[in-house]
Amino acid sequence: FYLEFQNIVNNYIFLKDKFMKIPFSKSEVFMNTDLSLRDKRNLVKIINHSLHFYDKCTDKDSEEYKDQNSTHMYEKDVYVSEKDDEDFERYKHSPIAEYLAHHQIDANLCYILLYSLGNVNESQEHPEKISLEKISTKEFFARISKYLRSIGYYGHTPMLMANYGTSEYVQSFSRVGSIFGAIYILNDKNVCISNPVVSDGKLESIDLSINDTPLTPKEG
Repeated sequence: FYLEFQNIVNNYIFLKDKFMKIPFSKSEVFMNTDLSLRDKRNLVKIINHSLHFYDKCTDKDSEEYKDQNSTHMYEKDVYVSEKDDEDFERYKHSPIAEYLAHHQIDANLCYILLYSLGNVNESQEHPEKISLEKISTKEFFARISKYLRSIGYYGHTPMLMANYGTSEYVQSFSRVGSIFGAIYILNDKNVCISNPVVSDGKLESIDLSINDTPLTPKEG
């Protein structure tokens, strides 16, 4: 093993000029002092919708579905109305921002759902910027479901991190790569890669040069 991991204890988001702890269970949601009662109800509602409609759209025989953690307490007492079903069918292929706007979700709660629970990396709130990836409602529900059902595998949160920081990832790739004869390049802005030769989908050879000086491997 090249890496050892530990569970990240808490997840925070910076809102209203302070760090806010992201709740991981229904009890934590309703004990939270940063959310209004309306926001708490809406948060639980969207979470329940995510779990219910993800299950509805997912093949129950798939390995991805079977590998889910089904013990999470959000699984209990999920109620979805006929109108909720109609809303999902209407918005499932639309950007998640439209679905949240339809349910009148507060802007701060949208940040929590999109960027903390949904792990969305691109802004979803600027439709005029067409270069940004727009996450559909269906895809967003899959993200929320995966996040919640990853809780309990290794600890209180669904996130792991290398014991000694992210620099370990670089070192581990270097060690594993060396076993298979890979060349690990640092400061690649000075390296030129050219003339790749590919055979049967595999890279056979390339030409390397550093500061315009060809790099020739030697045996031994």
